[in-house]
Amino acid sequence: MATGSAIAGTDADSGSTLSDGDRDRALTHFQKGEQRFSQKEYLLAIEHFKLAYQITQSPEILYNIAMCYEALQENELAVEHYNEYLRKGDAEDAIEVKEKIVAMGGTVDVPSEADDSTNEEGTPDGDSAQPDEPKNDKKNKTRLDHFAFELGMGPAFVLMTPDTGVTEGGVLSDEVTKNNYFSIDVLGHFFLNDWFAISGVIWLGPYMEKDKFISRDPKSHVGIGVGIGMKKQLKNRTSLFTNLLGGVCSIDREKITRRATWFAFDIRFGMNIMVTKKFELNLMAVAEGGPAMVIKPSGEDWNNGMLLSVGPRLGFTYSSGKK
Repeated sequence: MATGSAIAGTDADSGSTLSDGDRDRALTHFQKGEQRFSQKEYLLAIEHFKLAYQITQSPEILYNIAMCYEALQENELAVEHYNEYLRKGDAEDAIEVKEKIVAMGGTVDVPSEADDSTNEEGTPDGDSAQPDEPKNDKKNKTRLDHFAFELGMGPAFVLMTPDTGVTEGGVLSDEVTKNNYFSIDVLGHFFLNDWFAISGVIWLGPYMEKDKFISRDPKSHVGIGVGIGMKKQLKNRTSLFTNLLGGVCSIDREKITRRATWFAFDIRFGMNIMVTKKFELNLMAVAEGGPAMVIKPSGEDWNNGMLLSVGPRLGFTYSSGKK
């Protein structure tokens, strides 16, 4: 593993000049990365090493990042960073690194000496530099393609609803009803980087009261929404996640032909626990609220109002192509 000298020698290696402040910040992140690596918290180590590399562009740090991915058995990413280390640095351990790449089932993707030859006019061979550009573009696209599927279930406790406006005698009532329901949430997260995602959701909710569906009141609802998600890795297997979502729900009512509409705004916050590389258990606290109204209000069988509910969700997340 490269040491702190990788930071100290940055000016000579990259040809750039770092300010004292940048060098100090890079060294701080580098040392934190070394500490996390020694504690086998490889994901956090990668975060710090990447921040140090962004500042210094020191090739030696790429070697450290590759070692972290190798420890996580993410061989494809390890090979990618070992190759980048070979391309960007004059590696004295090039033979050893190439052997590691082959041992992980990868391909050494470094220009050979023939690729560095010049043409008759003394300029570099024009074809030799071309293959790297599309490969870099492909890598950037791959980093954007991190999709996660989430399923969460749990009770939702309604704090406010509009009056149903229906009684046996046909007289409108001013009583505020409280219609609790069991929520089933299906979410998809498309991560643009390690921590930020565009999210979509499908809400499903059968309404209940004392384990029975409510006659003539809301029977169930179904809705769709979109929003954003943010994730913060805390430890090697634990992370925090939050969603801000907005959408529309159609509320189906027992023995009532008209459907009510609920414009939902969803705020959720929770913790994910990694079980495998692809699966995480999650526990979320959710608050949903928004205006509720009848699509065709002429019947006056549902007065306009606000709906607010809170409740927990327990579920799992599956990540496809997770970096």
